[in-house]
Amino acid sequence: MPLHFLNEDSCVGVKAGGAITHARVEVEVKCLPADLPEFIEVDMADVELGGHIHLTDLTMPAGVELVALQQGEGHDLDVASVQSTRGGKEEAEEAASEEEGGEE
Repeated sequence: MPLHFLNEDSCVGVKAGGAITHARVEVEVKCLPADLPEFIEVDMADVELGGHIHLTDLTMPAGVELVALQQGEGHDLDVASVQSTRGGKEEAEEAASEEEGGEE
C-alpha cells in the first residue's frame, strides 16, 4: 500500500531548516478487498526538527490493519523523520554573522 506524504513544504521541522527523510514509501496492510484504500496519507505538518512518524502514528481507514504492528512490540517502524541538514540554516546564519564581525 503506497504512502502519500502531505504538507511536506509547510512542515514545522522543514521551516526550521530540516529535511524530510522517508524511511518507508509503502506498508503492508491486512483488510477485506472492499476496505482496501488506494493509499495511506501521512501528514507531516506538525513534525518538528528531530521528530519521527512511526507506524502507530498513521491514521488507518476502518477495517484496515498494518501487518507489521500485528507482529508485536519492536515492529513500530519509522515511516518518516525530519533531520537537520548538513550546514543547516542556523550554521549558515552563524557563518554570516562571523564574516560580518571579521570585516570590521
